[in-house]
Amino acid sequence: MTAAMAAARSASRAETGGSRTATPRPARPSRGTAIAGRNRTVPAGRLVPLGDGAVLALPDSGRVAVLNPAARFACEALVGGRPFSEVVGAYARRFGIPISRAERDLRDLRRGLRSLAREPSPAQAEPAGPAADAPADLRDDYAPGPRPVRLTIHGSPRLARLLRHLLEPARSAGSARVRLTVTRHRRYYDIRRDGTLLTRTDDLLLARSETLRHLLLSSHGRRRWLAFLHGAAVAGNGSAWLIAGSSGSGKSTLAASLLRGGFSLVTDDYAPLEAGSGLLYRVPFAMGVKDASIALLRDLLPALEKRGPRVRFRNREVRYVAPPMAAADRLPVAGLLFPLHDPRSRPSLAPLAPEQAFTLCAQGGGWFEGSPRRLAELVSWFRRKPAWLVTYPDSRSALDLLLPLLERKS
Repeated sequence: MTAAMAAARSASRAETGGSRTATPRPARPSRGTAIAGRNRTVPAGRLVPLGDGAVLALPDSGRVAVLNPAARFACEALVGGRPFSEVVGAYARRFGIPISRAERDLRDLRRGLRSLAREPSPAQAEPAGPAADAPADLRDDYAPGPRPVRLTIHGSPRLARLLRHLLEPARSAGSARVRLTVTRHRRYYDIRRDGTLLTRTDDLLLARSETLRHLLLSSHGRRRWLAFLHGAAVAGNGSAWLIAGSSGSGKSTLAASLLRGGFSLVTDDYAPLEAGSGLLYRVPFAMGVKDASIALLRDLLPALEKRGPRVRFRNREVRYVAPPMAAADRLPVAGLLFPLHDPRSRPSLAPLAPEQAFTLCAQGGGWFEGSPRRLAELVSWFRRKPAWLVTYPDSRSALDLLLPLLERKS
């Protein structure tokens, strides 16, 4: 039993960073996650059961954490008001380890959870000075949802380069009333909507991720969300398949294979799930095509032959092109696919339990609405969605493996 804890950004308050995953020190079997003393950091009602584990909302930092059964046991004991020494004893008996080992394990992982819970808010960070008088690196109107949004970037030509070609298909000629401004001053990127600070970060890639997220949120107005999962999605026969996982797992290659197999693109990187309906909304951004996918998509995307706009991103060259076929604006999700591209492997499909799928999504990064009500709704959504680990050596094998499944389940 592995007691690692995966965490993802939630919406419980204004964030200091982007959508990302944080994992405390790697845990040995039988480790759990707890807070010493009579617990004040894990309030009752913040634990949402997920199989034998749980999802924990950390309201002060705006994160959610996925806990394995050992971590859930420790947290529930402390939420109940039991002293730390009693929890250590109960934990040692439950998992058959010495008291000294149990205390050491709980204290080690306690520090990881406290680190997540105490992330500073924007008000505590060094203030970033405005650069409104400087020429804008990017200023344009975009409408990835119903409402046009004016996006302006000051002080970061590199961030502007990362976003300009990606956002090209979402450009709008409408009159934008909402203003989203990104200002870099010294080491910080400040993201503001109509003057209100939303996010502050010193990380370029987090600034990119958060700018895109707030652009989507602003363009959709008051619509409520369960999560923005990190993943691509394709559609066929009136439903969508979410392709999730961490960077480098083969999401883009698998999505390209399915597009070549006749599916249409819902989203290339951000998967917004609506609260209440659980529907997946289309994200009309450009496709980021990496080298491994170019050969697969060359016949569908003639722009690739012209060696269109290229951007260096995450140490890889990405070419941005408009998708060949766009899906409907919102679709039910038929299931989730977690790819594992390995040229030396045999193609295989392995079903995943809901808690495994949830944990893999959290580890892949994303944004989760962190209230207990929304977390419970999201957990229920995962319980209803079949999920598979897809191991494939090449695109032909992936199609042969998946097309019968996707056509049967859609």
